[in-house]
Formats: sequence, structure tokens, C-alpha cells
Amino acid sequence: MTGRRWSIARRLFALQLLFVVVGVAVGGAWSWASARADLEADAGAESTAVAVAIARNPFVLEQVRTADPSAELEPYALDVMRHTHTDFITIMAPDRTRWTHPDPAEIGRPFRGTIAPALRGTTFTETFAGTLGPSVRAVTPISDRDGEVVGLVAAGVTVANISSALVPRLVSVVVLALAVVAVAALFSWLLSRYLGRVTGGRGPEELARVFASYEGVLHSVHEGLLVVDRSGSVVLRNDRAAELLHLPAGAEHDARSPSPRSTCPTGSGPCSSRVTAPWTRPTRRGIVSSS
Repeated sequence: MTGRRWSIARRLFALQLLFVVVGVAVGGAWSWASARADLEADAGAESTAVAVAIARNPFVLEQVRTADPSAELEPYALDVMRHTHTDFITIMAPDRTRWTHPDPAEIGRPFRGTIAPALRGTTFTETFAGTLGPSVRAVTPISDRDGEVVGLVAAGVTVANISSALVPRLVSVVVLALAVVAVAALFSWLLSRYLGRVTGGRGPEELARVFASYEGVLHSVHEGLLVVDRSGSVVLRNDRAAELLHLPAGAEHDARSPSPRSTCPTGSGPCSSRVTAPWTRPTRRGIVSSS
């Protein structure tokens, strides 16, 4: 409504919806990051297993000692790639010279990536941007019987393929997030409608002004005012009514029980305020006025 602040119902609806949307967004981002980390860890573990198996294969050790290792190792590496979930397998010399690669044009060129730990005899994994783009790779040494490193094996999975594997999980997360937002929005809307009916569509500032005005009028009148519900209980009274009925300030009064009678000094004549009849018939509103 123009010139009027949002009601309590609208504010609560907007706040709840914002809270749910932010929570779902944060949860979705965390789920995506967690799933990606899990897939990268799985890719690293699988690449390590493939690289180590190739490095320990006697056939590979035999071929690296030949004059042209690529002649037999290239078809072997391509065959292993087809039977595993790896995107590349590079068997190379200790000086980085490639003997195998998915792209034959890269054979003979230097390998891009870290090899220092492997030259020291350690198997490791890393994420590196090579000729096929960023990839999660494992690098392991090929050692002879004397422990000398005579070659290296790198096997890996590209980050692009890891991201593609995340798409089904992302769809599930998005569907679940939309369902949560829809249910939360429906609940918030129903709650806001109820609050709208209860508050008459007013905002907290307007309700505060109405309450302050109401309290001022209620306690400024000279007549005693009681508001009684259908069960006969007094739900509201002003200061004058409490004075006439001798009720403690702020105490509740049950209209179904006899009201206290006010007394007057002997010989003083009629009292200025006197309640002589109990409340036996509850009504919506009762007035006790001074005579």
C-alpha cells in the first residue's frame, strides 16, 4: 500500500522466505563443493592405482630400455585408457620426454607438470593444467631392480570430465532446493495470511500507535469499564473499574464470582461509587459508572 509500511505478516513472510533461500543457497554451494572434492579424491585415487599398476608392469620396464619405447608403449597406453576411467596416460623418460600421449603430436615433447617427487621415488597426486587442460593426475616412478628411476608414469582425469560427472548430482540438489523453497514459501504464506487477519494488515509501528491511543483513552475516562468474554471472565478493565471494585492493580478478576462491595463510612450518606450486585450474567462489555 502506498505511503504505508509493510505489515507484520508481510515482513514475517519476506524474512522467512529470505532465510530459507539463503540457507538453501549456502547448503547447495556446500553440497556442490563437497561433491566436487569427493569426485576429485576418487579421480586421484583411481589415477594413482592405474599409474602404479603400469609402472610395476614388467612389460613397461622392458620397453623403456629399448631404443624406441613409444613403438610398443603408445598402443599399450591407449588400450589401458580405454579400459579405465582415465583421460590420459603418459609414460615418459626421467628428463620429461614423453613416450606416450593421447595426442600423437605430443610424443617426444616435454611433459608439463611436477615430477621432482617421483624422481625421488615417491608417488603423488596434483591438479595441474597440462595440454588437455586442468586435470587431477598421479605421477609415479618406474624403477628397475636396483631402485634406479628409469622412467615415469602420469595418469589423470581432466577437471572438465569431473565437472560433467557432477551434473546429475547438481540436478538433484537443485530439485531438492526448489522443493524446500516451495514448501517453506507455502508455510510462510499461510502464516502471513493468519497474521494479516489477526493484525488487520497493520505494521508494528501502526499497532504501537493504536495501542498507545487506546490505552490513553481507556484509562482517561471517568467511568469504570470492564470487558467480559463469553465465559464470564474479565479480559480488560480500566483504572476506574479497578478502583470501584477494589481490585489490585494489574490483577485479573473473574466475572463469574461476586464482585467486592465498596463500603462507606457510617453517617456519611450515599457513596459516590458503590457496587452492590455481583456479576451473574456475563456480557461482552460492562460499565460501572460513578453516580
